[in-house]
Amino acid sequence: MKNIKGQVSTELIVIIAAIMVIFIPLMVTVYLKASGTEETVSTLQAQLAATRIANMINTIGNLGDNSSSTLEIYLPKNTEKIEFNSYGEGSEITITLTTNEGPIELSESAKFKILLESSFDQVKGGKIRIELRSSGDQIKIRRKS
Repeated sequence: MKNIKGQVSTELIVIIAAIMVIFIPLMVTVYLKASGTEETVSTLQAQLAATRIANMINTIGNLGDNSSSTLEIYLPKNTEKIEFNSYGEGSEITITLTTNEGPIELSESAKFKILLESSFDQVKGGKIRIELRSSGDQIKIRRKS
């Protein structure tokens, strides 16, 4: 009878060990995939924000002088900065993100020149509101509180 009790305990330990051998690598894999997925989502969110800003610049520019609109965008928490640069007759919106591989820049172009009326240096993640106003051949951009 004593052998049976020891045999049951040994079998239980073997079953628990087999379960742990399966679940520990599985949990590590899920954790690593979740980390990579978070960066992918934040990259897509930043690209969407740059695209929405560029589209709104083009829309306001096409509507003509004294057109305006307010745009609300969401920036991921790993946003480092937003840059607006005018080149020739157009402009470029660049959002820089910090990732595990280092900083990455996501850009989108617009066909109108930009004039910044407020700074976008201290941009953190979350929702921000941007006011866009057409004035002559350029779009004035101001960050709203």
